Amino acid sequence: QLISDVTVSKEPTVTTTADHGYSVGQVVRLHVDKNHDMVINGQVTTILTVPSTTTFTCDYDTSREAAFSAPSSPERWTEAHVVPITGVEDNDASVV
Repeated sequence: QLISDVTVSKEPTVTTTADHGYSVGQVVRLHVDKNHDMVINGQVTTILTVPSTTTFTCDYDTSREAAFSAPSSPERWTEAHVVPITGVEDNDASVV
């Protein structure tokens, strides 16, 4: 799932670009690189709440991170994404 936003918070809200299908207690891996200003390199986190089909909160503290932003130029674009680790099938794959 592609990420369009991550809030700066002790329990941040992650917004995906499409319905994510995740549930409370599911474990996911977040990938956000420096081109988004916020850096989360493959951090494993647990989903705490699912307020909507495109948002969830998690237990990875981003309160000391810079605010998430879109890269300043298309050639610097890398897709921020979230990968499920637990769920129907265990999966620790990563989008390359």
